[in-house]
Amino acid sequence: MFCLLQNLDKRMEHPAPEIAMMENLADELGPHLGCALLQLPPSFRAHPYEEKMLRAFLRAWPAHVPLAMEFRDGSWEAPRTARLLEDHGVAWVWADTLPVEDEKHAGFGFFPTTAPHIYVRLLGDFRTKYGPNGHEAHRCDRLLWPRDIALGHWVSKLRNHASAQAIWIFASNHYEGMAVETIRRLAPHLGVDLPRREAASAQLDLFDGAGGV
Repeated sequence: MFCLLQNLDKRMEHPAPEIAMMENLADELGPHLGCALLQLPPSFRAHPYEEKMLRAFLRAWPAHVPLAMEFRDGSWEAPRTARLLEDHGVAWVWADTLPVEDEKHAGFGFFPTTAPHIYVRLLGDFRTKYGPNGHEAHRCDRLLWPRDIALGHWVSKLRNHASAQAIWIFASNHYEGMAVETIRRLAPHLGVDLPRREAASAQLDLFDGAGGV
């Protein structure tokens, strides 16, 4: 995962140094390479100037490095944007940012298939991590908000794309309270075998005594 727009004044102009860096990293990873993720900030909207920059970026991106792009402003949700990504084999990130109370709508909306690979981000509503006083409401160490309906919708959707070259699914702690449990709940329905709990316990112990993730 990376972000070329940490300096928002750059607005994606002249991305050659960053692209070269990512290509070098991809070459180092070799067969272990998964997929690069480009997150665009909410301030990056579908205006002519930004669209011009996006087109130039996609032309410069190395075709052999899988890429997924996350738009965080709804103005990009248009067929011409999807066609642009499709022309370059870039995946449109399917991001679930719905509040828990709206989980029945998960998996619906503008989620075009624009590449041989699929990239899903189960993010949830950022507000659920915090209490009314602004303090953290939990430590991300257990399941707090089961989204059974939402996960069911995503399973159905992804099964319809079983022929995809690759499917990457990432979960946030904001989604159900603990990302590890979300993946454990989702994986069996997609035919994915995960390590046993005993094998993963060492990693979970990293969070003991921490204030959250």
